Amino acid sequence: MGVRRVFKKFLKYLIPTLLVLLIIPVTGRKYQSRKSLDSFREKPLRAALALGDFDILPRGYLTGFNYELLKTFAGTHCDSVRIFLGEKNVPYLDSLRLDSLDILVVPSREVTESQDITILHPIDTSVAWVIRKDPYRGHEILKWASFIKASPDYQLMTRRFFQGYNPYRTGKKDPSIISPYDHIIKKNAKLVGWDWRLLASMIWNESMFHIQARSPRGAMGLMQMMPRTAKSFGLSDMLDPEENIAAGTRYIQMLQKTFSAFSTDPEVVRRLTIAAYNCGEGRALEDLDGREQSSETAAYTKAVLNLYDFFRGVEPKQDTLLGPDSLGGIDPGDEHARDEEEQHDDQE
Repeated sequence: MGVRRVFKKFLKYLIPTLLVLLIIPVTGRKYQSRKSLDSFREKPLRAALALGDFDILPRGYLTGFNYELLKTFAGTHCDSVRIFLGEKNVPYLDSLRLDSLDILVVPSREVTESQDITILHPIDTSVAWVIRKDPYRGHEILKWASFIKASPDYQLMTRRFFQGYNPYRTGKKDPSIISPYDHIIKKNAKLVGWDWRLLASMIWNESMFHIQARSPRGAMGLMQMMPRTAKSFGLSDMLDPEENIAAGTRYIQMLQKTFSAFSTDPEVVRRLTIAAYNCGEGRALEDLDGREQSSETAAYTKAVLNLYDFFRGVEPKQDTLLGPDSLGGIDPGDEHARDEEEQHDDQE
């Protein structure tokens, strides 16, 4: 009887102890995971893309690629996100340390590990995502990256950004892909009744598919819109490909409507619209009056139509292409930007 009582007493204390030992690790993991996830929900995610001159065409579209990755990450880990372009000579590492910035995307060669920051390479070893030292956030980013890289969507994404049209890049190319944003271009081209490859050709000649493109006069994004014009066409985030292309297409729609009053020939209207996107409505109409367009506008229109023919796989109707960028060194964004400024000044 004594042995039995001792054994019962032993079990009485052993079972609760075992339960505690089993439950604590499980709840601890849940708590840790919860804390890890919630660390990104405390406030809007703030991220700076500062790849600068490292993002050159032979490497693909690194800024656009990482912008889309950040958006994808934010979609599962944050309530909202603000992504902006990093400027030169701004101490963003200090912003990380002061918790006024959450993620800094820079070339790996430009940062070194320290006691208060963590350098991650979630996708590409040449590009670093830098965060303030935090084991939970670092763990979540790497866990998310591992999941993303194993998904079919990621394979399509890498093809879009690194295997499409790019005359400056050697290596594998996919002839079915023109830009990283073909799906957005196709949707918007329908609104103006264009072959989507024509709209893609215009975007290439505006920005070469760089979301970070910026002209000396301040035109920004894929369709190189001036801030005031962009705002009037509903564009709030100049970096966002969907917003930028949609706003630029609405501008094209307006131009087409304007020129439809001067000609019933769809080819003439199309050509005037392309010219006007570069130089403005007034200067484009000079073509109808028999006056010669500026050399920049003529080169721009020719370049867009040449590249459109190239994308369609037909012999260009215009003169020979002027080079890999179809422009022969001409920057059409400046005249486009100047005209937008003048139009706004006339309205004010």
